[in-house]
Amino acid sequence: MLKNINKNPKFTKLLISKNIFKKNPLVVADVGAASGFEKHWDVFKDQMIRVGFEPNEESFKKLKNTKNCQYYNIALGKEAKKAPFYVTKFRYASSAFKVNEAFMSRFSNFPYHQTKSVETIETVSLDTFCENNVMPQIDFMKMDTEGTELEILQGAKNMLKGVLGLDIEIAFQQYHADRPVFRDVDTYLHKHNFSIYDLDCYRHARKSLPNLKKAIVYPSDHGQILWAQGLYMKDMIGNRNNANIVSKGRILKAICLFELFCHPDSAIELFQWALKHHIIEFVDDAVIDLLIPDEYSGMSLQEYMQRFSKVKQFKV
Repeated sequence: MLKNINKNPKFTKLLISKNIFKKNPLVVADVGAASGFEKHWDVFKDQMIRVGFEPNEESFKKLKNTKNCQYYNIALGKEAKKAPFYVTKFRYASSAFKVNEAFMSRFSNFPYHQTKSVETIETVSLDTFCENNVMPQIDFMKMDTEGTELEILQGAKNMLKGVLGLDIEIAFQQYHADRPVFRDVDTYLHKHNFSIYDLDCYRHARKSLPNLKKAIVYPSDHGQILWAQGLYMKDMIGNRNNANIVSKGRILKAICLFELFCHPDSAIELFQWALKHHIIEFVDDAVIDLLIPDEYSGMSLQEYMQRFSKVKQFKV
């Protein structure tokens, strides 16, 4: 999951208390949902729809009876097809891509990435699934599928037009053979009007100096960056191709997402822009003040900007 999470999203809590999303709930899809939905989504209470996709039968059985969530035991992909699935000793590292043993054997966590068995899975595109199951428009997607993220995005061209943001795992090294890496995923998302807002990088130590502080299966304090969790969002202001997602309800959802993932500047910018263009109606200044980070609690936006104006700047 992303590291930068706002544990006290005051603006979002206010909207939820006023039932703003009651008739138009936030729709969040978790693709690769083995661990279930993260706790930070609880702030939306019953004003969100949670949909999870988990191909692993064992993980799905643990999830399927979760309250207020709809889980599907299917594998998403670019298209409908049968494909091999490499089950590793550490279950959460299993992938549709075979591990690159020549590379991974140099790392201390290699034993956990070794293939235990090979299964066959059937994939379906997200667009096809949504059409066949009359799914509502997804607002936000979390993706963690050990390498097939790009293929899933390629099979979701229609749904992506309305998606506001993504929390997606991205590889920087090909620790799976032929696995798409950051440049491939980032280029594709850029073409679909997404911009990167955050990137949490994870390192793994080589066998030459394993990490003493953590179990070797988990990320290390030192070592090469192998993968990252990225936050991508649509820029409604700067990209006119996003006109199809500009509405009051979707603007408010995007503001809440920016607040939740610790981008208060983008939340305030979007709020002010929507006011200026009469997409949302004027509200008391105290409402926008809620978006100011807790470390400046009690300070209005006006006071914050006044204090900034007094900060000594470099001369240009």
